[in-house]
Amino acid sequence: SSGINAEWPLRPGESEPMKIAQRYLVAKGWAPEDTEEFKDWLWDVWFTLYKRGRGRRISGDSSGFEHVFVGEIRNGNVIGFHNWIQFYRLEKSGQVDYRGFIGRKQEDQEFMITIQFSWDEDIEDDEEGALKAVGGTLLGTSPEFEFALYTVAWVYGKENRVVNIPVKINEHEFYVIAHVFKQRFLGTCFTSWQPQK
Repeated sequence: SSGINAEWPLRPGESEPMKIAQRYLVAKGWAPEDTEEFKDWLWDVWFTLYKRGRGRRISGDSSGFEHVFVGEIRNGNVIGFHNWIQFYRLEKSGQVDYRGFIGRKQEDQEFMITIQFSWDEDIEDDEEGALKAVGGTLLGTSPEFEFALYTVAWVYGKENRVVNIPVKINEHEFYVIAHVFKQRFLGTCFTSWQPQK
């Protein structure tokens, strides 16, 4: 169990960030205006299962939500895992081992970090766990805010065929990196100080 309540994203009318996101997306013609249709659309964007890997992997072994908010382990590496609450929970339980900060940390940029860590799903064994060589996440934001931000960024990127979406919140400027997977699925969304090449 991921420990993340899967019901919260399905209440767009109760989340102020998602209300704002929905208004923007509807104004652009990118999402339905009807609340029930929007909830179904949101479910499809974030929770539709698809096959991420190659080879013998099971079809439907990943989703945008799992990748971004929960994280996945593939071939000994952590992929996704861009949520500070999930990081906090798993570090507190001993499953995540913080390995260090990457890049220059500046006092006015403490709302977003880039770090390295390992994730050991089975802390009872003696194995070290899977490595996340570089992971970026916002800090101190609500899941509802991140869910809305990443939804808008992914749709914007998909509609405009771009990966690097510039964001400015108050005086802070950064990028949301949003990948469309197989021209249809939410592959990933995460924050970065620099555009991805």
